[in-house]
Amino acid sequence: MLRKLVIAGIIGACAMPAMAANLLTNGGFESGSLAGWTQTIAPSSNGTSGVFANGSNAPNSGQSTTVNTNGGNFVYLTGQGGPGAYEIRQSFTLASAQTVTVKFDHFANNYGGEVFSGNGLDPFAGQPVQFALVDLIPGATGAFSTAGQIQSFYSGADGGANPNPWTSYSFNVNLGAGTYAIRFAQADNQLFFTQGVDNVSVSGAIPEPASWAMLIAGFGLVGVAGRRRRATVAA
Repeated sequence: MLRKLVIAGIIGACAMPAMAANLLTNGGFESGSLAGWTQTIAPSSNGTSGVFANGSNAPNSGQSTTVNTNGGNFVYLTGQGGPGAYEIRQSFTLASAQTVTVKFDHFANNYGGEVFSGNGLDPFAGQPVQFALVDLIPGATGAFSTAGQIQSFYSGADGGANPNPWTSYSFNVNLGAGTYAIRFAQADNQLFFTQGVDNVSVSGAIPEPASWAMLIAGFGLVGVAGRRRRATVAA
């Protein structure tokens, strides 16, 4: 009887809802830095990117940006005085296949008019480039490479009047076990372009601590019940 009750408890624990755990660190840039992120600026870029106060003007160009009312004290911004490409990414690892939820706040102010996104993220290849990119890539993908891209969450620029407001995005993605990276990038060689990023999270499901405790306790009780049964039979 005890064994049946314990097994029923284990089954119930396995069926308990899992809580979401953020697999990223410093997704809101509230450290005041890019801690946890990897930043790459393409050689010869005439600009910069980094963490700035919420509502700051874009670096280098000085173009205005809107305040993220859902943000804290800091946001990520790019800015330039000439052609350039900028990227930040953060990796995460999944031990098993699962559905993750990707969320972020974002804007892309394009002062060049048109969007040119068909020539990759290289602003020095002699082709027009003017766009922002948010995507999910294999963890080993090289900087500014779009090879093996798993999913694109954003590509282009916002269509409203500059400076555009912040927009919140949310996506569910089915992934296998492995290491991945969420990336925010932009390249431009037409005119000023400013990308803003804030409140980034990648949430994966993990069992509730109570579920783990119940499972461990349940397996222990099954073992005890088994030993008692063997002792009774031997007597």
